[in-house]
Amino acid sequence: MSRARTGRGSGPHRPVGGVREAALLILTRVDGEGARADALLERWLPVFNDAHRDRALLTQLVNGTLRQRGYLDWLLGHFVKSGLGTLPIPVRNVLRLSLFQLEFMERLPPHAVVYDAVELARRYGHEGTARLANAVLRELQRRGREIPRPDAAADPVEAIAVLHSHPRWLVRRWVERWGAAEAEALARADNRIPPLTLRVNRLRADLERLREALEEEGLHPQPAELYPDALQITENVFFPGLRAYRQGLFQVQDEASCLVAPLLGARPGEMVLDLCAGPGGKATHLAEIMGGKGTVVAADTNPRALARLGENVRRLRITNVLPVRADGRTLALSRPADRVLVDAPCSGLGVLARRADARWRRQEGDVARFRALQTALLGRAADVVRPGGTILYATCTLEPEENEEVVAEVLAGRDDLARDAIAAEEGAPPGAVGEDGALRLYPHRHGCDGAFAARLKRREA
Repeated sequence: MSRARTGRGSGPHRPVGGVREAALLILTRVDGEGARADALLERWLPVFNDAHRDRALLTQLVNGTLRQRGYLDWLLGHFVKSGLGTLPIPVRNVLRLSLFQLEFMERLPPHAVVYDAVELARRYGHEGTARLANAVLRELQRRGREIPRPDAAADPVEAIAVLHSHPRWLVRRWVERWGAAEAEALARADNRIPPLTLRVNRLRADLERLREALEEEGLHPQPAELYPDALQITENVFFPGLRAYRQGLFQVQDEASCLVAPLLGARPGEMVLDLCAGPGGKATHLAEIMGGKGTVVAADTNPRALARLGENVRRLRITNVLPVRADGRTLALSRPADRVLVDAPCSGLGVLARRADARWRRQEGDVARFRALQTALLGRAADVVRPGGTILYATCTLEPEENEEVVAEVLAGRDDLARDAIAAEEGAPPGAVGEDGALRLYPHRHGCDGAFAARLKRREA
């Protein structure tokens, strides 16, 4: 078996099998350990820093195989007689990776794909698994198109789950809530390749300066469709290598996320609390909105997330963010905050286009499992905000148990809170603000990540 590094310790080394072996190592850790593909790609891409084409191919192979894994497994299930689940995890992913190339990357010569598959199956298995890979992939080439696809009229859940590669439990929820046509549109949108959105750091640059800086590096930025202070690029680029990134001219952040922070209404000189700051996308955005004046207390329990937040704050040259390692459910402040953002941990089922592996990592029980944490965080936000202060509750999921029902539960238990309706003219795209004054963004309707936001006010004493 190959001794190529898998992304731990001091970092990965270029494997003998090049990009395809690197993709296999990433997929195997995602499948076997529940590791996050984006974090692994971040570590592996610099290994190929001398070849842009290799970095682009690695990203395409990993994310494409993960997006289409359900469909690939369905096809493979017709030809692996013992069942795909009986195979060792690396061999299973050799088959997925290779079938993805045969099905979705037409420019690659099929014989070369099969040859690489056999070599990888031998290296990470044995001679028997190499023969299996050869036989299965060649049989799929001959007869794969003959397999009848699921009938949408007879079983829409099965058809959407297979043909658009989503877990059946999730498709069933969506079909029950919105109907088959809407569920299919959402699943299809989750399989798009999202653009890279760059939010300009207004403390360091304006949109035109950022555009010029990116064009000097050979990129072709376009205006973002929903958020005016952002640009988008469709080129496959390792953004930490960009000079404009190192200079702090932008923060990578999807448009859905960009639209959330301004809804809090933060003003210069205020004390603002980000109760679940993570790596700081919204915390740094709030600091910029405040013109660098006042304080953004950025709290999180995860030391790695706080380390990333610190890196972003230094790179963006922001001076008014205060990182704090603390549990948002019990956090205490020296004085009440003027405004509190609760960007709550959630199932992440609105960002499946960007985090393709999440659809296979999540289980149906996760939707309910997050609710107790979300309710506790929102309740604590109400405790630490001043009378007359504002709370913004936000998630990147589409599920009502984590969104509307959390807000309703907290409101029902407190008489010092009231809804503060978000207005359509506050930057939301058409149709994104409901009658209840909450923001709802959907990938298939708005072309961005899915998101939810509801604003509350603490009543004056």
